[in-house]
Amino acid sequence: GGNISLGYYPFYLNFQGWTNIAEKTTSGMTDKDWANGFLFSSTKSDYKAQIAILDANLLYNFWQGDKPWGDVSNSFKKGRFGLLIGYRYENFKYDIIGVKDLFTDTSYYTGQKVLDYKVQYHIPYLGLNWQYFNDVVDRVLDRWGVNVQVCGSPYVTVKDRDDHILRMKVIEGNAKGYAFIMGLNTFLKTKNNWICKLGFDYTGIRTDGKQNQYYYDGSGISIEGIKLQIESSQYLFWSLLQYNF
Repeated sequence: GGNISLGYYPFYLNFQGWTNIAEKTTSGMTDKDWANGFLFSSTKSDYKAQIAILDANLLYNFWQGDKPWGDVSNSFKKGRFGLLIGYRYENFKYDIIGVKDLFTDTSYYTGQKVLDYKVQYHIPYLGLNWQYFNDVVDRVLDRWGVNVQVCGSPYVTVKDRDDHILRMKVIEGNAKGYAFIMGLNTFLKTKNNWICKLGFDYTGIRTDGKQNQYYYDGSGISIEGIKLQIESSQYLFWSLLQYNF
């Protein structure tokens, strides 16, 4: 991933993006099918994931406070509160490999791609940003600090596409809902303007909508207006090396 920040106190324009460098086959993808409240299919598969997350936001720091840290170091600890307005785009693509029937504990199509799933999230958000940092009297370090973001979105839109290759059936859905975003990171800044960051982000999404299903086996069968619910809980641990020009 990467991050670009432009501006001067109290306004900052921030851009960041994340993706996975390598695709790794992972186990644990579960698929469940329901009909009239009855679970008639439950399977587990391996999968490969391709992930892309783009985020842009404008930060306005409306308050800053200074307080002496100590008589010996003559350093200062400072706090800032800011208002965030931004937009996040998330694109997830999964290649589902093999099928294990959890009812019968039987595996099928081992090593073969059996399903293709794509989902896109559009998340405009508004939130608060709090930053605490402490200047350091040191030959190498300039300051260290902590940054916390808490944001919410009342209007999330989601599109997904589920291609059941074995059944020759495509399911396409559209949903709307809300999201909660929280971020926490700590940083160290050196005298030569290098910044090292370690962080954790959480995104929770809940949406409701409708889906359409159609078969491409030549039968022409299609079903429209099926109730759809898409929920997502995302946990991201990250590290970043940044240089300030």
